[in-house]
Formats: sequence, structure tokens, C-alpha cells
Amino acid sequence: MTQVALAHIDVIIPCRDVDAYLGDAIASAINQDGVITHVIVVDAGSRVPIVLEPKWAEHERVTLVRSENGLLCGGARNAGLDAAKSPYLTFIDADDLWLPERCRTLLDALEDGAADIAMGQIEHFSDGQTELNVPKGLQAGLVAGGMLLARADFDRVGLFDDELRAGEFIDWFNRARVAGLTTTTVPEVALRRRVHTASITATQMEARMDYLKVVRRWMSRND
Repeated sequence: MTQVALAHIDVIIPCRDVDAYLGDAIASAINQDGVITHVIVVDAGSRVPIVLEPKWAEHERVTLVRSENGLLCGGARNAGLDAAKSPYLTFIDADDLWLPERCRTLLDALEDGAADIAMGQIEHFSDGQTELNVPKGLQAGLVAGGMLLARADFDRVGLFDDELRAGEFIDWFNRARVAGLTTTTVPEVALRRRVHTASITATQMEARMDYLKVVRRWMSRND
């Protein structure tokens, strides 16, 4: 019987200072069914350098890249791309999780739908800090951690804006649509997004001006 070769997927995880959940994120990215994932952790200039647990530091499919300069999320993802060699590409934040079938489901949708980008749904959850507002139900996965695509198609769009404090994925996604990339969306959960007090979601009030900048760019590109 001929054995079907499994697809290789690079997973980029940006991390800066807050790494309490990083081991869980790496585990969920490595333990994917029906594909072979290669995890690239980007230490985006943490004040105390990120140190991986021994099982991940010694893992043949986990790479740690460190920037001595502080990087925003877009810049951290861009830094991970330098170490990415696989034909497929995806992202996850250091405090989020994937279900084991996540990458295989999105890859099947990518191939079956003849689309350039496959996306799923987001399920939010709390780490037990009940004072935070956790969105209920599923939401469209319009974030980097909710998509999968071929590296060649990512390169058609280009890198993330490394100066945006927020909205860098929305900006990239709009450029992808302008470049002609097509999307397909599955009903399954593509990302379990953790809500906690140190998350970007909980602390990004100061970045509102960058969201406005992204909206203005979106409108000008689509005039």
C-alpha cells in the first residue's frame, strides 16, 4: 500500500514577556492530526529572554528565534517567516490553543474549495479570571490564528505591517483581498482564544488610533 505523504505546515508563535501559556500553545500546535507541523517561537524582545521547557527546546520540530529589539505582533510574525521553510503557513498566539484536527480540517477546506485562504471559527475561553468578559458562542475567525494558507500565496500579499500596535491582521487581510486571494470558511473551530488580563485583547485600549488607521487604509484601497 502506498503511503500518502503528510503536508508540512509552519506555525509561527509570537511571544513577548508573557509566556505563562506558551507551553500549552506549542503542544496544541505540535499535536496536530494528519499533518506535520513545525513550530517557530519568536521571542519578540522580551525583557527576560524566553526559555522553552526542555521537551520543546530539544524537540526537532520546534525552533526558538529571538529578537534583541522589541517587536510588535506584526514584526514578530515577520521575523518567524525568515525561519519558515514549509509549503503551508499558519499562526497562533502564545496564549491560545488549537484542537487536534484544526490544521487538517483547514487544509482539506483549502484543497476542496480551491481557495487561497482557509478560515474557521473562534471559540473564546477564560483562564478562570471571572471579572473578564468572555464572548459567547462562535465568531468568525478573522484573525491570524484562524487561517491557513500556502506560503506562496502569503508572499503574494507581503509581510505584516510591523508598526501597527493593533489591527495588523485586518490590514494584511484587506491587502490579500485587493491582491485577489480568495477565502473559504469552515464551521469548525479553528482557534480557542484565551481571554486573560495580560492578553493584547485585554490591554489594547491605547492602540485605538492604529485601528482607525487600518480602517482608513481599508476605505482608501476599496474606493
